[in-house]
Amino acid sequence: LGIFSDEIMQAMSRGEADGSLSGRTVVWEKTMAMVPEAFMKGHGFASFDDEAFDAAWPGYRPPHAHNTWIMSLFETGLVGTVLISIALFLLLVQSYRLSARLGRPSYAFYITLLSLLAGLTGLIYGGKMSTLMGLSFVLFYQENMERVRLSRPSESTP
Repeated sequence: LGIFSDEIMQAMSRGEADGSLSGRTVVWEKTMAMVPEAFMKGHGFASFDDEAFDAAWPGYRPPHAHNTWIMSLFETGLVGTVLISIALFLLLVQSYRLSARLGRPSYAFYITLLSLLAGLTGLIYGGKMSTLMGLSFVLFYQENMERVRLSRPSESTP
């Protein structure tokens, strides 16, 4: 495979090979170039697929920006990106605190952490609901309900 690495990278690229990340950096650059047009409020939720932006993508149209934060900035602007960042930070902190309260590792914490890291090269939060996004919220809810149940004094039956 090492002998054919250039051919493999070219085959994986979308026409504009950047030598890494299978063309993601090109998508990031083009997306960030469109952000200033609607910096504060963004272009609108789920607008990345809009035909109005077809001119920016000759030959290949990526389905999303391949980065949670860039996609959020493009679609919801600075306002939406700050709000989603605060929500995710609070989800991470609260799920970490649940670990101590439950006396075991919080699955929501690890799924949220994984999702945040994966969001650097893919779309996890922002845009339409993804599996990992939904799973992190469902796990947090379940673990929080477990914490509530455990904090109630047990009722003894006579």
